[in-house]
Amino acid sequence: MSGPWGVFKTFVVLELAAAAMAGASFIDFPIVRRGGVLFITAEGGAEIPMRLHAVLESKYPEIERAPFAWTDHCPRLLGRKAVNELVALANEAAARMHNEFGLPLALIAIDTVVAAAGYSQVGEESDAAVGQAIMNVLEQLAQLLPSQRARYHGASVQPSAHRLPPRKWPQRCRAITR
Repeated sequence: MSGPWGVFKTFVVLELAAAAMAGASFIDFPIVRRGGVLFITAEGGAEIPMRLHAVLESKYPEIERAPFAWTDHCPRLLGRKAVNELVALANEAAARMHNEFGLPLALIAIDTVVAAAGYSQVGEESDAAVGQAIMNVLEQLAQLLPSQRARYHGASVQPSAHRLPPRKWPQRCRAITR
């Protein structure tokens, strides 16, 4: 998902995350596999629990504890170790979802790819080859996770393409800290 600042990309991804956790429809599309969510933030991470809480309160008030984990430790997507670091985060989240909720990890969201990319030169955000390198990292992550399907049933990887002051984090969310 991409768009300029302020067009509610994060809110839309959180709506998708809530639907995945509830096993409900997202817009008019049914969620085929209810599961947990790993939300990786490269910016504005302190706002994620509050925003998720608002979505859950308004749409899914029956969810008391959400199978949701987030971290503001986002590996540089253009870095050599990005895939391994993302897989480690996903495995940690998948184990928590399985152990605490009996659910698979169903969705991994990265907000935002531009902030997570780790561009080294001005203009790289417009370079198609650099964009493809980022998508290759996400594809490798998606390919590696289904290989563990027997344990966690794989996960969908959803990239999102600004910064707000921190607030108190609601109790129904859990952080992965590094």
